[in-house]
Amino acid sequence: MAQPHIADLDDLMRQLGHLLEAAERGGVDRAVVDYLRSCRERARRMGEAGAEDRRIPVRLPEFGRARLVTRDQAHEVALVDHSAKGFGVRSPVPVAEGDYARLDMEHGLRSDMFECVITYCHPDGGGYRVGLEVFSRLRIGDDDGDDQR
Repeated sequence: MAQPHIADLDDLMRQLGHLLEAAERGGVDRAVVDYLRSCRERARRMGEAGAEDRRIPVRLPEFGRARLVTRDQAHEVALVDHSAKGFGVRSPVPVAEGDYARLDMEHGLRSDMFECVITYCHPDGGGYRVGLEVFSRLRIGDDDGDDQR
């Protein structure tokens, strides 16, 4: 059976809406449904943005170290930047785009665990620049409560 093609952005939005409804009715994990909803919103915004403004959230510099866990392997990474949608990190090893990852950060008595999708991985100097789109976050503990991220 041939799959129908998607004619334009409006058609894509309709198809994504049907997919979201089917995922919710079918009992798909809530984190996955939220990620699909985020993808639909991001596609809508990108379609409305001009070619010069494809990046929706502003990137802000980030400093420090974190642990990136992918396919049962953990690597220490350097934090490069963050936005409302996720993080940019520098990894010593390449990771597969589209894979699920977990980014673990320690902040004094607090730990943050972010569930992410790897959006890109490109060579960068002696390592790799990796984009992570966050779809879930768990915070354990709290040392000062003033970090709004």
